[in-house]
Amino acid sequence: MASSGSFTTSAYGGVRSITYNWSLSSQNVTSNNSTISQNFQGSGSNSSSWYYTKNGYLNVNGSRVWTQDSSSKIQLYVGTVLYSGTSTIGHNSDGTKSFSADGGATIYYYSTYQTGSGSWSLPTIARASKINSFSGTNIESSFKVTYTSYSSSFTNKLRISIPQVVALQTKEYTSGTSFTLDDSTIEYLYEYMASSKTVQLGAVIETYSGSTKIGESSEIINTCSITNANPTFTSSQLTYKDTNEDIVAITGSNQYIVQNQSNLKATFTDATANKGASMSSYEVTFNGKTTSYTAGQTIDFGKVNSSSNLTLSIKAIDTRGYSTTISKTIKILEWSLPKANVVYNRTNNYEDETTLNVDTTISSVNSKNSIQSIKYRYKQSGSSSYGSYTTIENATDVVIEMDKLYAWDFHIQIKDKFGTTNYYFTLPKGMPILFIDILLQAVGINSFPTKSKSLNVGGYEFDELFAVGEIKITAENQNPSDSGCIGTWELLHSGTIFSGLDTTFYVWKRTE
Repeated sequence: MASSGSFTTSAYGGVRSITYNWSLSSQNVTSNNSTISQNFQGSGSNSSSWYYTKNGYLNVNGSRVWTQDSSSKIQLYVGTVLYSGTSTIGHNSDGTKSFSADGGATIYYYSTYQTGSGSWSLPTIARASKINSFSGTNIESSFKVTYTSYSSSFTNKLRISIPQVVALQTKEYTSGTSFTLDDSTIEYLYEYMASSKTVQLGAVIETYSGSTKIGESSEIINTCSITNANPTFTSSQLTYKDTNEDIVAITGSNQYIVQNQSNLKATFTDATANKGASMSSYEVTFNGKTTSYTAGQTIDFGKVNSSSNLTLSIKAIDTRGYSTTISKTIKILEWSLPKANVVYNRTNNYEDETTLNVDTTISSVNSKNSIQSIKYRYKQSGSSSYGSYTTIENATDVVIEMDKLYAWDFHIQIKDKFGTTNYYFTLPKGMPILFIDILLQAVGINSFPTKSKSLNVGGYEFDELFAVGEIKITAENQNPSDSGCIGTWELLHSGTIFSGLDTTFYVWKRTE
């Protein structure tokens, strides 16, 4: 290989010739060519004399670069430049190139050409293959690279790297062939991507001539991911139970949670992170609340206020952000405190004899619940303490003697297997429907009269009625005169004036 060269033509008379000189100016790898500088000038042994030359020419790499017209003459001294310029010479696809040049002219008598020629090998241009495409975005799936090779005598290797970090694998490669990453490369990427779902991978084609690397392509970068890497987490890793032994003894199973009675505890074990990741956190969601934890553990939820089944879910999240969620249905048994409809009243709204009835309903709790007791006790209103409890049957009338001259405070206590309900009420004094006060010469209807010669109807006082006329009470809105009573009658009052009775009564006064 040469970077310069020359040839000299034959000499006229042994003293005058023409010499061709060239030198390498530059080489262009992309265009695969060389540019040379060159001249064609007079030479010989006698530098002071000159001769005319005609019909000159110069060919370089098969192309005519200079011609002297036969009609012109040039005085040719030693050093006279007939031609000076450059030529760009394309190389073979493998970067090699040889070229030749020839030239001459007629000197003095113009009848005989003085010619010469030469051939040279230019320095080889390193011709690295050009990468065209890089496909594939899943580190566990197949990839493909295409490239353009400029010489069949070269070999090509594919280099896969994390750009600016590390070369992962290099191997001989044929354009367009599908391939997968080596197991060791994938394992390395698992660790490298322990906190990321993606990584950038670069592909480069290295070109070799034998064992000599002559160059490499530019790099194409793809964003690649790890998939199917969610944590391993199964529902068998989540358990729960009622830790209130008293409640379990009633329900017969720690898998039933009684509303507001059971103590719920749930336990979950650690999930298993995959493909080089590690576990980061756990989000536990139950009854509308989410709490984060860093590891598997037992959680005490305490009493649960829900009347229907609830879902307990746990989301296991790894360092990449991949997650797996498991869930379990918490079996809830509805329960609420016993309820009762309590009915109490004195006979005729006045007598000592009093009837008490407590009609109780309770929650079934999967047919495990029952009424344990219904008790009552009482005290005279204003007293500081109650008497002893008395047990009664559910929805059964009980008759009690309660002095009508006093009001009485009652306490009803109802128990089922899980809780107690208390009701409180006051039994008022006895109040007759119709009371005739002989001393006051007065009448009370559902009340006691307070004035002489008066009518007290449910607290309404009508004074001196007997001084002006008699009083009649009817169950129908019919004037007494219409039923044969003498005189003119005025309606004083109408309405439901007797406690416990729905009948409307009418009070009439005789005015004439």
